[in-house]
Amino acid sequence: MGNIRLKGFILCNKAYSQYTINKTRIVSFFTYVSDYWNDQHNTWVFIPNHNIPIPMIHITNPLECEWIYHYTTNTLTHISSLKQTYGINWLSTQLVIDSNEEHNEYDIDEFMGSLRVITDRSIPTLLMIYHCWCIYTKQWFPSTSLITYNIIDSQGDEHQFILHDDSEIKIEICLI
Repeated sequence: MGNIRLKGFILCNKAYSQYTINKTRIVSFFTYVSDYWNDQHNTWVFIPNHNIPIPMIHITNPLECEWIYHYTTNTLTHISSLKQTYGINWLSTQLVIDSNEEHNEYDIDEFMGSLRVITDRSIPTLLMIYHCWCIYTKQWFPSTSLITYNIIDSQGDEHQFILHDDSEIKIEICLI
């Protein structure tokens, strides 16, 4: 009689365990479908004092962020009350990435031409723009890479900015 009772407990424990696993899978499935439907998987946040943006879909706790990048619309939005839409005022931009003895050059004019900055005149950094481009192209590089922007500005002047340079780099934005 004790053997039957023990087998019954084991069976109930396995059934409850399977129920818990299936419930978790079903809840996760509908959560992922909802996030996908609401385009959360294409929204990235820039958190102060963090090195890289984080996909919003992976954040469950409330946190403070300054900028949000939305891949689908190629829009970088500053968290502020008064906002207008701007574009970055460059005629041509080339990104040069040197990492692990590899030299890569990318023409990012298409990306820069469609990038919109929604802000109260707060200016994004070159690092933010680089990260937005990485998200946009789904290409990521080691943090030790040397990243150089070759820019022709709206006046036709050529500039070269090294991303990890400590100098203050002024980005021109223009009202759209």
